Amino acid sequence: MAASTDFNFDNWEKRSLDRKKVYAQRLAKIDKKAALKKLPRLHEQAFEKVDCLSCARCCKNYSPRFKMPDIKRISKVLGMKETEMITTYLYMDEEGIMW
Repeated sequence: MAASTDFNFDNWEKRSLDRKKVYAQRLAKIDKKAALKKLPRLHEQAFEKVDCLSCARCCKNYSPRFKMPDIKRISKVLGMKETEMITTYLYMDEEGIMW
């Protein structure tokens, strides 16, 4: 996989906040169903250009979110009941999201 390092991470948070209103306006106009259909292809295209292992910023800054299909699959591999896996390994935040 060829990795591209064209993205400049300096001040990305400030640059993103500066354009937040523009992004919100664009997102409000998008057909959500059409966007969700395109998402898998866009995901693949993005990761043809980005080598996650060379950066790992997402993994360093954000915790993974676990949904029930994830919990069921992981519990099965670990040979645990789902409730045991949740209480042993996961934390639920104030929004009720497990990570």
